[in-house]
Amino acid sequence: MKEVLGFETRLEQLFKNIQELDLKTVAERLTLVRHGKTRFDGTGTLKGSIDIPMLSSERTVIKKQAEALFGKYCCRDNTVLVSSGLLRAQDTARVYQEVGGFPEIIIMTDFNEMSFGSWEGKPNQTLQSDNNHKLFMQNPILAAQYNIPPSGENFIDFLNRVLRGTNTLLERDKNIILITHSGVIRALRFFFISQGVETTEKLKQAGTNFFLKGGDLIPIPHGSLKFLCSEEEPLQLLQD
Repeated sequence: MKEVLGFETRLEQLFKNIQELDLKTVAERLTLVRHGKTRFDGTGTLKGSIDIPMLSSERTVIKKQAEALFGKYCCRDNTVLVSSGLLRAQDTARVYQEVGGFPEIIIMTDFNEMSFGSWEGKPNQTLQSDNNHKLFMQNPILAAQYNIPPSGENFIDFLNRVLRGTNTLLERDKNIILITHSGVIRALRFFFISQGVETTEKLKQAGTNFFLKGGDLIPIPHGSLKFLCSEEEPLQLLQD
C-alpha cells in the first residue's frame, strides 16, 4: 500500500483545528437529525455518496418526529434549516420545512455522507474478506494514510470537510437544525471525544441542549436527534 505524502502533517493540523472548534456553541445551537430510510436500508448495502431518495412511506414517520421535535425540544424562532446535498437528506428536510414553516432549506454539501468509493452499493458482508475494509474498520485514521477506501474519501479528508462545514454554520448567529447522515453525526461525536468531552454527563455540564439517549448511538436510528454521545459504544462508521 502506498502512503499519502504529508500524512502526519495533515493529521497534526486536523487535530489542532479540532481543538480550536467551539464545541460549547456547537452544542447550544445545533440539532442533528438523521435522514429517513431509503430502499437500501435493511439490506446491509453501503450507501455512502450514492444519491438515492427517501422512501415515500417515511414521510408520515418523519412528520411525527418533526412535530415532536418542535413540540418539546426545539424552537422555530431564530432557527435555520440545513440539509446535506443528498436526496435522502433533502427529502427529510422538506418534511421538517413543512412542519416548521421554514422559508428555505439551506443546502451544504460539506455535510454529505462520506464517500466509500468502490465499496458503495455492496453489502457489508461481501467486504469482510477485503483487507482494506478490515483496516478501515479497525482504524480509519490509519487507513487514511493509504487513501482507503479505494477511489473514495479517506477519513481525514472527511473529518476536515465536516469540520469546515461546522465552522461555517457557527458563523451564523442562529440555531440550526441539520438534516444529515450517520457518518457526519459520528464525525461530530469524534470532535467531542477528541476534546475530552466523551460522555452524556460531560456534555450536560458543558451547557448543551443536545437531545441525548445513551446507548443508542450505534446504530443511529433514522430520524433520530443528536445521538452523539454514549458511555458504552465505540466509534463506528459503516452504517449509512
